[in-house]
Amino acid sequence: MPVADVTPLAHRIHALLRAGDPAQAAGLLPPERPYPLDPATAALLGATPPDAVLPRLGRAGRHP
Repeated sequence: MPVADVTPLAHRIHALLRAGDPAQAAGLLPPERPYPLDPATAALLGATPPDAVLPRLGRAGRHP
């Protein structure tokens, strides 16, 4: 897997969040892929199940 500099993308997403446009910022994020964990490790880490529906951005909807 190649390594890519995503700094410009991160700056763009941050600017959109600061401007109050989380929907457009979310559209720039790459698709999330679940990391495969066995059930015991997932429980130990407190990981959410891969079929859980989670918000795409932020904690409690806030962004600095």
